[in-house]
Amino acid sequence: MNSFVCRKDYPVVQTEAGKLRGYVWNGTFIFKGIKYADAKRFRRPEKVEPWEGVKDAQSYGMVCPLLQQDTPGGELMVPHMYWPMDEHCQYLNIWTQSIDREAKKPVMVWLHGGGFFAGSSIEQLAYDGENMSRYGDVVVVSLNHRLNVLGYLDLSPFGEEYKDSANVGNLDMIAALQWVQENIAGFGGDPDNVTIFGQSGGGAKVWTLMQMAEADGLFHKGIIQSGVYGMMDDVEGQDGTQIVEQMLKLLKNSGEAAAAVQEEKKQGLDDAEGMDTAGQNTKKKNAETSGQSGSAVPDVKILETLPYAKLAELYNQAAPAVQAQGGYVGGSPHMGELYAGNPVRHGFRAHAKEIPLLIGTVLGEFDFWPPIPGKQDLTAAQTDALLQKRYGEAAERVKELFVQAYPDKLPVEALAVDTLFRAPTIRFIEERAKTPSSQTYSYQFTYTFPLHDGKIAWHCSEIPFVFHNIDKVPVCNKDEKTEQLQENIFGAWIQFARTGKPEIEGVTWPACSAGDEAVMILDETCEVRHNVDHELVALLEGLPVPEELMHGEIQH
Repeated sequence: MNSFVCRKDYPVVQTEAGKLRGYVWNGTFIFKGIKYADAKRFRRPEKVEPWEGVKDAQSYGMVCPLLQQDTPGGELMVPHMYWPMDEHCQYLNIWTQSIDREAKKPVMVWLHGGGFFAGSSIEQLAYDGENMSRYGDVVVVSLNHRLNVLGYLDLSPFGEEYKDSANVGNLDMIAALQWVQENIAGFGGDPDNVTIFGQSGGGAKVWTLMQMAEADGLFHKGIIQSGVYGMMDDVEGQDGTQIVEQMLKLLKNSGEAAAAVQEEKKQGLDDAEGMDTAGQNTKKKNAETSGQSGSAVPDVKILETLPYAKLAELYNQAAPAVQAQGGYVGGSPHMGELYAGNPVRHGFRAHAKEIPLLIGTVLGEFDFWPPIPGKQDLTAAQTDALLQKRYGEAAERVKELFVQAYPDKLPVEALAVDTLFRAPTIRFIEERAKTPSSQTYSYQFTYTFPLHDGKIAWHCSEIPFVFHNIDKVPVCNKDEKTEQLQENIFGAWIQFARTGKPEIEGVTWPACSAGDEAVMILDETCEVRHNVDHELVALLEGLPVPEELMHGEIQH
């Protein structure tokens, strides 16, 4: 098939709501910007209204607005793309090799990183699904959903209509997976073989969805890439009262409060017309108490209509003080009726125990320290001095355990070892291993990149290999060994999506079991090591974290 031809017979697929027109590139059928749901602010998503005729699906949809403006940086390591933002961001994209309903190809649904507060389905150049679909013969889906204050602000104490507000970002993802179940056959996909996969925040989205009963049956396998991290934990016994009240107080004190309150008052009185007497009195009382020339705290409903920029400003101003007092500020799924909480603390739900998982981290993760000049030529004494500066009296033992775990790396690279993700991932796998029927496959990406005199793998650096997209990220390319590493990683992910078991040619990859984490080391040489770094990680976890690292800028 020609790469791309302007022609009358663009591919058209019938969905439940109407027909969509995509395009073809290099034999891949591509559909972009498909609206999978609609939603009012702070409310559950709903199905889109059906339409007549054919809608174009040839441009990406809007991405969720961010709490703060992105500042491009580190583009050599993680190339990004920026896109227009709007809170009505429930869009997904599809890459497929067939639009035959009987093709029944495995479906891989990508959940983007950026925690639960930032990012998008197209944020990184490496997220493009064309190569994955073409070389893997799978259907690739990526999606946007509500984030930050739009997706995870808990207003439930302020009314029944807000009961799900603290989790609507995850409910968006569930709506997308429901859309996949209902429509993906038309794009050549098998709704009975859906794998969700994601990195960083996207990996966390995988396991939080596993802990939500509403997602049961919507996916069948999960891949968690650097997605279990210590800074995300459950908040029990707290709700959004404090953060929301603080936001409303800030709004009252701002120059925009009076106008906003008066508009709310007018709307409230207008809505009261035609109601029964009790209803009228309630509406009038709310309007009056929230609208006395801005002298009282505005009614919470004002947050539904404020421009997003103002909403974000209020949250950014209020959250630090609330957090300093130990208060809950939202920003990730809230444990409760919808979400069963962190499985390491509360156990896996019965259904979650049976979902095959591929899970792992990269060796360097947040090692964004300045490079060490000439580290290949450091003497033993120079290496020891650097380790001593970071690890103090434990330096000698750290070095010994590091060399034992990673004999092909330089001893000074013990400075790069991550525990923020690796330690909780070890505990996550241990919890899974308590259920013998749980199939869990572990990996660690330890590749040394041709950057800064040789740089250990960092946060997000495995993504181009997973998507077969190292051609889009120059720093991923070193020699023919890099291409082989891409084939090994990509092939393992695709095979897992097909069968629930990752495979690398010539290497046996067993599942983890109680007391035995069988870790596939993904590097120029791929091999399985058992409990490879457990003693090293335990030692590092007990050491103080340098102040610079705790307050350093985390990049996604």
